Amino acid sequence: MSLTNKLNGLKEIWYFDNRWQLLFSRLFFRHERINIYRLKGMNILVDHLAGDANGAREIIVSPMYRQFIPRMKLSGPVNVLDIGANNGGFPLMLRANDVELKKVVSVEFNPNTFMRMRFNLERNSGCDFTGLNAAICGESGELEVRLGEGGAGD
Repeated sequence: MSLTNKLNGLKEIWYFDNRWQLLFSRLFFRHERINIYRLKGMNILVDHLAGDANGAREIIVSPMYRQFIPRMKLSGPVNVLDIGANNGGFPLMLRANDVELKKVVSVEFNPNTFMRMRFNLERNSGCDFTGLNAAICGESGELEVRLGEGGAGD
């Protein structure tokens, strides 16, 4: 991991309410897989060894999607369809930015990632939530795949 990546990770940690706990954990317990990131009453489970930090944490903190919220005309609670949901970062980012959610349907193919996504959204979405452990593609068929722990590349 490069110095730039480490510094970016530190900046991302600083965004969360439990920044000191996370900093201590990431500095002194680097091989600890699971951390809970707290933000605005949400408790977000992140598995670092599976690459979840590139999911929810980065999506919530970076301007990747957040920059578009002011341009959207979101009146009242919104419905969200999240395809390739990883560990639930997009709906959590909306919630962290005070977008009221009515219903969230999240689709995630990797069963390991799906479990963490379901945990995060059942506890934090604040709305009707449906999680689908499935893949979506242009035509029906069967695939033979070997899935890992559930990082963004799976």
